Amino acid sequence: MASVMESIKKKKQEIASKTNRTKSAKPLPGKNRYRLLPTWRKEADGPVFVEDGKHFIKDIDPATGKEKIQAVYNCDAIVNGTACDVCDALAAAAHSADIDDSTLNLLEEAKARGVILFNALHVTGPDPLVPIVLALTMTTADQVFSMIIEYDDAGVDMLSLTAGIDLIIDKTGSGFETRYSVIAAPKSAPVDASVMKSINDLDAFVAETDEARVKALSAISVVSGVPAIGRSASAGALTDGTKKPTAEDMDIDDEVPDFDVEKLAESAAKVEAEIKTATDDTPELKPTPDELAGVSEDDILIHDVTNAGLAAQLALLEFPDAPYPIGIFRQVNEPVYGEWAE
Repeated sequence: MASVMESIKKKKQEIASKTNRTKSAKPLPGKNRYRLLPTWRKEADGPVFVEDGKHFIKDIDPATGKEKIQAVYNCDAIVNGTACDVCDALAAAAHSADIDDSTLNLLEEAKARGVILFNALHVTGPDPLVPIVLALTMTTADQVFSMIIEYDDAGVDMLSLTAGIDLIIDKTGSGFETRYSVIAAPKSAPVDASVMKSINDLDAFVAETDEARVKALSAISVVSGVPAIGRSASAGALTDGTKKPTAEDMDIDDEVPDFDVEKLAESAAKVEAEIKTATDDTPELKPTPDELAGVSEDDILIHDVTNAGLAAQLALLEFPDAPYPIGIFRQVNEPVYGEWAE
């Protein structure tokens, strides 16, 4: 029972972290004063910012005709510098021959754009002693970085709680005409160390879950009609966030070693035994008579190979949570190479 309670508590914490997640804040129009805070990590020389970029996957709401967000995902390429399934899926969908202009615009808008996140106090805001996650564009952050370096060369730590300096960020214009200017405040007050008790963990802020990735891929499939399959659902793909080795990473001129047939047979037998053990311990996925009671023929979904959304849902099923789907997921009638060339 103890292990069950541990899993329940863990899941409760995960749900709470998702539902109570702090939202980042952009500088408001006009002049606003901010105080950047030191690192959120235990080590004193830890980072004071992280890079972030979100994919907002939208679709057109048939009831209102307006865009509606279906999924949000932090881009792995921007946050971690690793391959991003969502980026790949958006690119693949955009290159599909069946995509119309309106859908192509939605896919283009879903591309992530990098920002820099800081822990900061909005000194002129409604809660000046509550740390916020301040999101700055790359060009604005570059101004801030230049200022921090300039003051550091002069022996001043702008992020010090006691001797730091506030920033005044002036936002003018709107849309593509938005402009930000950054200057140092002429006078700044010390910050009480107690604000660090409620500082935001920026590592956790930009971290993502497999559930969010699957939801984003599914949303892309529904919006575009093109199946979006992530690395974890494709054969031979990497699931640990590392990049696949390139030809330069491998010495392909090495001689192929002789195989020890007996060792191969021994390894195969071991793997077979492990699979049998795992299968024996896996709960039966076949529905029980009680679960089937009251289910009519109209309640049964028949797969349609021309439906991209259903194909995407099948592609994302993974054992042991669901059975492995086998067969034709998606069928598209397109001209063969010779016909295209003509």
